[in-house]
Amino acid sequence: MIGSRGGSWSTLVLLLFSCAAPESTSSPDSDVASSDRALPKDAASTISEEAIQWFALESATFEVARQHDKLVLLFITAPWSGADPLATMDPALKALVENRFVPVRVDPLRRPDITRRYAPAGWPALAVTLPDGRPAAIATDIPDANIHGYLLSLANHFRDRRGEVTKRVATSWGSSPKGSSARTGVSIAVESLYEGIVADHDSVHGGVGSGAKFPETQVLRFLLSYHESHGDTKALSIAMQGLSRLYSAPMWDEQAGGVQSYSFTPDWLSPIREKDAADQAGLLEALLKVQQLTDDASIAPVARLLSYIRAELFDVERGVFFGRQVRSRPGVDPTWWTDPTVYTDRNALLILACLQAARAETEGPGSQDMALAAATYMMEECVRQDGAVYHYVTESGPQLPGLLDNQMLAALALWEAYQLSAREEFASAARQIVRWTETNLYDHKNGAFVDSPEDSPIPTWRPTMKFADETVPAGNASAARLYLRMGEGEGIVSRLLSSRLFDPAVPKRAYASYGRAILQQREAAR
Repeated sequence: MIGSRGGSWSTLVLLLFSCAAPESTSSPDSDVASSDRALPKDAASTISEEAIQWFALESATFEVARQHDKLVLLFITAPWSGADPLATMDPALKALVENRFVPVRVDPLRRPDITRRYAPAGWPALAVTLPDGRPAAIATDIPDANIHGYLLSLANHFRDRRGEVTKRVATSWGSSPKGSSARTGVSIAVESLYEGIVADHDSVHGGVGSGAKFPETQVLRFLLSYHESHGDTKALSIAMQGLSRLYSAPMWDEQAGGVQSYSFTPDWLSPIREKDAADQAGLLEALLKVQQLTDDASIAPVARLLSYIRAELFDVERGVFFGRQVRSRPGVDPTWWTDPTVYTDRNALLILACLQAARAETEGPGSQDMALAAATYMMEECVRQDGAVYHYVTESGPQLPGLLDNQMLAALALWEAYQLSAREEFASAARQIVRWTETNLYDHKNGAFVDSPEDSPIPTWRPTMKFADETVPAGNASAARLYLRMGEGEGIVSRLLSSRLFDPAVPKRAYASYGRAILQQREAAR
């Protein structure tokens, strides 16, 4: 299964129901096998062929749940992620899902806002909510054989112990106020963040953490920035070791190019057959920074990674980057399926990385041309006239405006494109995005941006403030970096980068982008 950072998880979380949890029996071998199926030309087309009749993620769906007094079942999974336990003709499971729940299927990459709320440990996940959308139970990575019993227990518990369930939901909901990234824990500081990363460092295999391994590109960038600002050779050594192990292991696709999203094992030897453009962009930036710090322009992976990005992720006809690739049938078919959806956050990250390559004169002209073409596409197709930024674009047009991550990454990419090209339209678009974001997402009371607009199909939706990284950098960290690069918003930057707390529920290294922003602020003050 896929974690919220792209990782492999075998966990189950029951938030508010007291029924028994089914055992999870997944393993790296079973996870790999589950994705061993051919992908259609358009993987999303499989949804219409499934036996269960899915409702759309819209306000009317929750109204149906309220009128019929049913729980809402959010099945959070990508249509390409492998064997689908709910694409079934099993009459008992089909009847249970359709008669006792209002089922909604969610693509986690198209709806990161929903995934963040309802599948924090990763996906595929089954999130059960009350009719008003308040979360009641979240299960991640349940064995197929246990799904029917799990859902039946939840439905019966809701029917037979309604008062107990609603009381627990209300108590939990009331204890999670809109506002700070965390209400408990210690203040975020660069030094404690660095100490946390050192503590998580795997000195045997490289990288951080002891379980599934991810590229952790934000951590690599923080370590390199910390070395640059503090002269700490250990920070450079940890980053260099992680990069070296990553590129010498099967995580790097020697045949097709590119780095895969994670390894099921800490030795980097069991990669998932998926590639995320965000990882490619982050690794390119890290490698370019190593070149700068070591004055070594011959680091081979830079050219190899740029070649992969140019050949596989750049759509020459449209002048835009693709966001992800998936291996059709691991071990059987070498073909990679490329998602045709245009994701704004992935494009922004690749634009920033390619602009950095152009400045470093590493394959400069080609990198600059790709970056400026994608910036033009993003400005014209992904940015609304008033400055709201769409999360993704399909043949049906742009969708989902106003997510903080997209707002800030798009503005940062356009501003950097302006700095290199002197094209005033890029600067104008970036400023328009900032104005919209300040008007619609800035919380003056807390001195930070919320992660999404108030309007949502979910009746009880409440925007929150996010400072921890996921696959892409945290939106508030990107906001601080943007204002610092623009030389504006000194008051906002000061509030963004002060009095924040580590969330004890996530590793400290999840705040790597926030730490980089603090280092950037210190450098700007010198």
